[in-house]
Amino acid sequence: MTVYLWHTVCIVVVETLWDRLWSVGLLETDARRILASPWPQLPAVRPPTAGRVVRFGRVEDLAAGRRPRLWPDGRPGAHRA
Repeated sequence: MTVYLWHTVCIVVVETLWDRLWSVGLLETDARRILASPWPQLPAVRPPTAGRVVRFGRVEDLAAGRRPRLWPDGRPGAHRA
């Protein structure tokens, strides 16, 4: 759920910052093709999304009554009694 909630926020933030790169004169003239492409933004969205998952995923686990884990592996007995 954390990824679902935060990835959109991270996309909006990265897109906003990416659009501001058009105001950099050197990039506007020499890197138009890169700035117009959506593909360089994809790797830029992953680190902030991963950071939010690590930060807020614990809260989600606690709210669901589970032990906080970085990577849920589906082992039985992960729920609290």
